[in-house]
Amino acid sequence: MDFNVVRQGVCVNELIYEGSLEQAVDSDITLPDYCPDIQRILKCLIVPQVTGTQAAGGRITADGTVTIRLIYVCEQGRIHCFEQSHPFSRFTEVQDMPPETCAQVQAKTEYVNCRAVSQRRIDVHASVSLLIRAYAPRSEELIDQADGCGVQIRRSCVPVSSVQCCTQRSFTVSEVMELGRSQPQITQIITSCANVRVQDIKVIPNKILLKGELEVRTLYCSEDGNSQAEKITNCIPISQILEADGISEESRSDIQLEVACLEVTPKSDAEGDLRLLDITARICARICSYVDAQAPVVTDAYSTAYELDTERKIIRLSRLADTFSDTALCRGALEMPGAGVSAVLDLWCGGIASSTAVRDGQLAVSGTVTVCMLLVDSAGELQYQERQADYEYLRRLENSGCPITCEPVVRAGAMDYVLSGDSKVEVRIELSITASVFETVEKKVVSQISLMEDQPKQLSSSALTIYYCDAGESVWDIAVRYNTTVQAIMAENQLAEETVPEKCMLLIPSA
Repeated sequence: MDFNVVRQGVCVNELIYEGSLEQAVDSDITLPDYCPDIQRILKCLIVPQVTGTQAAGGRITADGTVTIRLIYVCEQGRIHCFEQSHPFSRFTEVQDMPPETCAQVQAKTEYVNCRAVSQRRIDVHASVSLLIRAYAPRSEELIDQADGCGVQIRRSCVPVSSVQCCTQRSFTVSEVMELGRSQPQITQIITSCANVRVQDIKVIPNKILLKGELEVRTLYCSEDGNSQAEKITNCIPISQILEADGISEESRSDIQLEVACLEVTPKSDAEGDLRLLDITARICARICSYVDAQAPVVTDAYSTAYELDTERKIIRLSRLADTFSDTALCRGALEMPGAGVSAVLDLWCGGIASSTAVRDGQLAVSGTVTVCMLLVDSAGELQYQERQADYEYLRRLENSGCPITCEPVVRAGAMDYVLSGDSKVEVRIELSITASVFETVEKKVVSQISLMEDQPKQLSSSALTIYYCDAGESVWDIAVRYNTTVQAIMAENQLAEETVPEKCMLLIPSA
């Protein structure tokens, strides 16, 4: 008995693990001899950096460093900074982890407790959380065809984005930059932060040609006694070729760049002055590429010769509906109660929280930006303050009605401020928002078809049956009822569509 079922696989990207680990930071720090005594602590910053991620052997491992950055004021009223780094390596077990798993780890500081034991010794206790998400390609095997023994199937196609490539690559950008002649030479780095921007992406088979720019902002102490701190911004061009097995020119790519590690070190020039900045950044590129396809699914089946045993299940398929990289402006009027503000030495982004929602056919990305500020109050004292500014970004969505998922990456770019009063700082922050929007389609499909050979169907004794149908009836439902085929009914009655357009009489031929 010739009965065949043909299946076709659709590759989907599946979240196989989501969890977190805690990394404790406990340190008793004694200042070295070259650092002046602590008169007042402005801020103790905990800067976690994930330098490497591995997913192999049923285990996800995250390596990195936690940098303790102590910003304080000495007895002469000048700002100083001391750093100490602690390496870490944490792992978590993941059962039945596929070999193609791609893991993403984000580090976030949960709390910091810093206490000055003496003028040269501090006690630091902090906690860093490592947020882990792991994805792996999975093949969803779907019935595409079934023929023989009078088997009839009802097929439809679901738009889907099939995974071509899902990988993670890292590369290093290094450059020695010289201070401008108008800038005083460096005595000590206070803070540094970096932002990476993609300017052009070209995809060739199995490779990505990437061009962009790394912007590094540095705040440092100088020998100029008239200034508390100096700021400098350096831009380093990026040009990289990244391996991405499986990617092609026809694919739609989701590429995210993140500065995983940043080191900024002062160096001496030919004259022996500290007028050079040695900048080294490790950049992580997360690459996912998809190809648009139509996934065939079987929603119903029967046989004109035998009874069928069918199993059904609900499948969930995703389609990449939109990818975008855009900018938004975050504005905030930040109140500084107390002694007021006479000057702002520097401000930077301490963290960005984001969430997504769909409102009135628009994707809304909203959240808060933590603004960190080094200030001089009206009494001439150095202060450190943190405030939060709200933002919202709206983008029009295609009105498909399907549930969407979106995990935007929001980063801070250029930051500016205006002192609008004795105790108010108005900030403007340019945010870059990169995201992929996926639509999720749920479909109930036939997952298994078995022929019940011991239960043949009774054939009709008449060659034709007259049936009076209503407008809008499905030819498939009529064929199932009279145990014949859709093609036979449509040919006998010269129907162009599988839905009857108006109330009429149909001739139903026997199978």
